[in-house]
Amino acid sequence: MRAPRKPKSRFAPGAPQDAPGTRSPGFTLVEMIVVIAVIAILATISVSVAMRVRVYMREREARGSAGRLAQAIEAYQAQTNFLPAHNIYDPETDADEDYQNYEIISQLNGIMSRDPLMKLESEERNEYGSFKDPWGRAFRVLMWKEKPSDALFKYFQVYSCGQNARWEMGTGDDLPARL
Repeated sequence: MRAPRKPKSRFAPGAPQDAPGTRSPGFTLVEMIVVIAVIAILATISVSVAMRVRVYMREREARGSAGRLAQAIEAYQAQTNFLPAHNIYDPETDADEDYQNYEIISQLNGIMSRDPLMKLESEERNEYGSFKDPWGRAFRVLMWKEKPSDALFKYFQVYSCGQNARWEMGTGDDLPARL
């Protein structure tokens, strides 16, 4: 006598049903939703971390480039005993876009008897020839005198306008050079 044939589908009449408490293979809808939610949370966290790293790297690049400019100005001052001349810029009345540092850059590279102090690639310059920060604005070079009666500037500080690309008088997100 032949044994009865087993049905091919478990849903066919007469097919053995799973015992209570056992699971069929596959994932439930709730499990799939939980997995998708976890993946979405991880993606959100990784994107926010990547954005913070990007901002940090730009700030680091800005500080390093500002330091390069500050070192070139110090070398110029050591060779000539004075700081490079530049147009007087009033940050309270002049627009942010009006400030450019190309005059300082040209003086740093303008003495024919020596190598340029500030070699810049074309992508490091803006359309006016100024040395720009990672956000596209010209680095700020602030100079001041020891006494108002002094003829020449004695001190200087280099700043980047920072991520908001707005000059805030050296405060806010403005980044000073670190030497």
